[in-house]
Amino acid sequence: MVEYPIVDHMSLDKTYNSSSVRQIIVDEAYWSPGVLDWLVLCTKLEHFSIKMEFESHLDEILDSEKFDASLFRKLLLPSATTLRTLRICYGKRYRDQLEYQDAEDVPFGTFSDFVVMEDITVRHSHLIGRVSHDSTDHWDSKPPAKIFPRSLKRIEITDVVEGHQLQLVSQLSELVEGSCCPNLEAVVLHLDIREEYTLIDELNCFNLECEARDIVLNVQVQYHY
Repeated sequence: MVEYPIVDHMSLDKTYNSSSVRQIIVDEAYWSPGVLDWLVLCTKLEHFSIKMEFESHLDEILDSEKFDASLFRKLLLPSATTLRTLRICYGKRYRDQLEYQDAEDVPFGTFSDFVVMEDITVRHSHLIGRVSHDSTDHWDSKPPAKIFPRSLKRIEITDVVEGHQLQLVSQLSELVEGSCCPNLEAVVLHLDIREEYTLIDELNCFNLECEARDIVLNVQVQYHY
């Protein structure tokens, strides 16, 4: 296992035998061009966890310093047949600064190439694409059934986009009812239950669907401010 509490413009010695690395945990990472280029050298990763953070002494997150989920996916592809656990999280400072700047997340893209992935934690905005039309924000979301691999056993979705919680619950209901993730055992959702008055009813129905299939539904309260 390779564990880095803080990553800032880190480069890995390319003479190091990266192919032997199975697990990487990054507790606090500051994104910059090339900071994870060494990841492509790790061709047999089984577990990867990263939490992005924002350096408090800075005024803003520059475009070059924003976490690029699409690029991150490309760097992980060499481990597509071995990666079992993936966790992508934002620290509070990073998340708050993105919201303050009204910045957009780049979608990860499909996870279907990761054929043995069993456990995933990901931000909702990394599952969907955002297109702005004049002053109106339009979110274009692909159904989870077309994004997640069949091998998944646990799904955790954080920071669900405001105003799109009902849509996500409905899409996950379709995923549970279908056969796209036959081994699914648990779903964890981070939701603002104050936001939409029908959300509780939808969650109750979704929970019944999960129980009927021996899937555990866990809802964590995460308020939008």
